[in-house]
Amino acid sequence: LNAHMSPNEKEIITTIHMGGRPKIAAFSLTGNFKGIVSRSNSEDTNASWGKNGEYIVYSSNSKDVGRQVYIMHRELGKVSRVSYAKSNNCFAPKWSPSEDRIIFVCDLNGYQIFLADLSGDDAVQLTFKGNNFEPDWAPDGRSFVYSSDFGLSGSPLNLGIFSLISLTSQKITNSSEGDYVQ
Repeated sequence: LNAHMSPNEKEIITTIHMGGRPKIAAFSLTGNFKGIVSRSNSEDTNASWGKNGEYIVYSSNSKDVGRQVYIMHRELGKVSRVSYAKSNNCFAPKWSPSEDRIIFVCDLNGYQIFLADLSGDDAVQLTFKGNNFEPDWAPDGRSFVYSSDFGLSGSPLNLGIFSLISLTSQKITNSSEGDYVQ
């Protein structure tokens, strides 16, 4: 379930399927459908609120550019693309605690983690080998945790912590075959 409560605790956004396409929809806390939030003709998923509730970040799959990461102003509906990596498959966006940056995953020589400011102009690739998934910020915004095969193809996923201060990664679990992090 990819559901997120708004910071003011008045509505929930989640992905629903309408007409065969996933869309981001809003619901009241009592479960009443409030409407479709994403208005594109694309498949929209992985939505989450910014902490002030003004913006939503999500991934959208369009014919023109593939699956990319976007920010939408909740009230105005204004949408801007954040992921400008050389990939047509970017997803799993997460706001930084200060809401000035977003981490996300792109399929580029394996699944790699990127960091971008809100304009997307200064996107930086942070991981370069293996397959890396589900980044999630530390509360102080100086690091994030993620799962990875750490460049060992076919290996089980383990947890790592990536420091944005030193730009280094540390593997923190050592799962073996048949026993792995998901």
